[in-house]
Amino acid sequence: MDVFFVISGFVIPLSLYSRKYRTRDFPTFLLRRLVRLEPPYLVSIFLTIVLWHLSILVPQFAGSAPTYSWAQIGFHLFYLIPLTGYEWLGPNYWTLAYEFVFYVIVGLTFPALMSRTSIATFAAIVIATALFALLQHRLSLSPLVAVRVMEFGVGIMLMRLVVDQGRRHDIVNFLCLTVCLAYVFYGGGVLLGATVLVSVGAIFFLRNVKLGRWAYFIGGFSYSLYLTHTIIGGRIVNLGMRYGEGAIYEIALMSVALMGSIAFAIGFAYIFEAPAKRAAQRIGRSA
Repeated sequence: MDVFFVISGFVIPLSLYSRKYRTRDFPTFLLRRLVRLEPPYLVSIFLTIVLWHLSILVPQFAGSAPTYSWAQIGFHLFYLIPLTGYEWLGPNYWTLAYEFVFYVIVGLTFPALMSRTSIATFAAIVIATALFALLQHRLSLSPLVAVRVMEFGVGIMLMRLVVDQGRRHDIVNFLCLTVCLAYVFYGGGVLLGATVLVSVGAIFFLRNVKLGRWAYFIGGFSYSLYLTHTIIGGRIVNLGMRYGEGAIYEIALMSVALMGSIAFAIGFAYIFEAPAKRAAQRIGRSA
């Protein structure tokens, strides 16, 4: 998931930068992304609940019975679960809450930050991280909230390193990026920090590599795979574990779960995600 944060912090501002985005475009910008992302997300929630109910009908079902509430479902709509005592219906949904906040903040602040120096951008990242660190303690949020915010900061400073021109800018941006990475290592640990560092290196050094049409094909269903892989793949694994054991069997089972998840995601993307994508493209094409 940490690759997701770094890429989000890099790709979204870079796309805004290339389209000469202005703050007055924020409503259209946000609407496009809601139309693009919300319908598949809502369908996946519905699918999660339906399969949860169907799973308890299986005699060998070893999980818990459905315990959700309408209020819990409602808090999912605007990604408010972290501010409540409820759990996410899907273990992968939590990143969408960070992404939604990121879209709002970037949509409102991007023009102002890009018209100023990298130091101003870096200062805004530090202030935002400190604010979320304070909220983290006051509201008993996840201990990694501030680190997640800084991961977006890593992506943003990486974007500045790419789009800003001039040796002086390169040095400043590189130093700011290094500080952001150091905080991720400090707050998130070596494994998380190394994951983000590798992601940064891959994005920076491979950003001009042409991967071909296969990359577009994979990217076309990647969001659907993200939404549904635990729903489908997890159930395949849970079912398969009842009929065998051993390292070879588990590797084979994981392979089947992966292929099943990908096949389902391709169909899900075609039926639900593609129409949402086309609808979003028709909204304010200049956003």
